[in-house]
Amino acid sequence: MPSDEELLANLANKRKPGFTVLYKRYSDLIYRYALMVSGSASVAEEATQETFVHVIENATAFDPSRSSTARGWLYGLARNKVRAANRYQGRVAPLADNRSDKDSPDRVVVWSQVADETAAAILRLPLQQREVLVLCGLQEFDYATAATLLELPVGTVRSRLSRARHALRRALGDTGYTLEDLKYEAQ
Repeated sequence: MPSDEELLANLANKRKPGFTVLYKRYSDLIYRYALMVSGSASVAEEATQETFVHVIENATAFDPSRSSTARGWLYGLARNKVRAANRYQGRVAPLADNRSDKDSPDRVVVWSQVADETAAAILRLPLQQREVLVLCGLQEFDYATAATLLELPVGTVRSRLSRARHALRRALGDTGYTLEDLKYEAQ
């Protein structure tokens, strides 16, 4: 199985299989990241699409010396697309309902409650805290990777994540929900 970096090199040399494999590996993850940071399904769809269009058009722009991994580069592109969309819209839209029709009725009810309250609490966080919380808390990036992606010192990522988790616990209060409950969607 070729590495992400090898796939980008293939794409830079006009070999399309590199794109297909990268897209399959990361499109859902990029979409989930964009959805949780922006709170808008339309922004997430657009950011995902624009991220991968950028990859096709600018695969040669990936520089391993500037971005430690291809994955980090992809998330950086998506982050820029989401931030641009949020600036354009001027606000964060409510999170769309992303449940699957295959889910059992009981799981749908629980997911609805968890998603509504937890996602709303996450969307009330400042953007800098929300980005770190989504990357480290939901998508399980390590601190160093998140720091590289966000172009921040590791200590700043840790402190923002700590503040975000504290604010989220406060916001969720007596609901009993946690960030772990929101990971249901990724299963």
